[in-house]
Amino acid sequence: MMFRDRLTPSAAAAAALFLCLAIAGCGGPNPIDDQLNSLCDSAPAGNPAPGGARPAPPHVVVHLIRGLGNVYSQGLDALTDEMKAAGLDATVHSDTNWQNIAKDLVDQHNSEGDPPGIVLLGHSYGADDVIHIAQYLNDQGIPVRLLLLLDATNPPPIPANVDRCVHFYIPWPAGDVAPGVLPGHPVSPADGNSHTQIVNDSLGLEGTTPSTWCISHLGIDASKYVHNQAMNEIFNLAN
Repeated sequence: MMFRDRLTPSAAAAAALFLCLAIAGCGGPNPIDDQLNSLCDSAPAGNPAPGGARPAPPHVVVHLIRGLGNVYSQGLDALTDEMKAAGLDATVHSDTNWQNIAKDLVDQHNSEGDPPGIVLLGHSYGADDVIHIAQYLNDQGIPVRLLLLLDATNPPPIPANVDRCVHFYIPWPAGDVAPGVLPGHPVSPADGNSHTQIVNDSLGLEGTTPSTWCISHLGIDASKYVHNQAMNEIFNLAN
């Protein structure tokens, strides 16, 4: 797979407009009432094991990638700290660094006798980036244990080297107007990929529990609910 630019000028302009509209919307009065805010803020952290104890960390390396412009997705910094505190080898990156990550993962896989499993997590355009990394690794014959996508914007199909892919996304009517530029769509497997287990988890007002109702595109990276689900997915991986 050849590395290529992620955004055309027109797509970049549309993405910038989307971000401006989102920021403007966030700057006004909160449309969610106090009771709903309370439910969201108090969403239970949860535990993958009884008694609050997590199992031993799986033998994996986790790379997290922020969204467009490295301005947003600061919630991934906190998630990275959570992962490190839980014993995971986790690093957060700028969205412009995905190509270097892909190359480094190939070098690591080829140089280690027992390379760690690969877990990739991204937010917005960073979610698109981690799929591009998986595609590059697929071309090199390198498996990806887990893809965690936070409301991908223009996600390419999921390649067959990925064991499991979980996409936390927020259906949005505007996304139907400009697919490929605005988020709000589930992901799908690449042609011929019958291997990957794909879960499209609809959040926001489409979600089934109060802890997901107030999650927005610009806030999904900081959601306690999403952090917990991501941690559970990783710790459920068998060594």
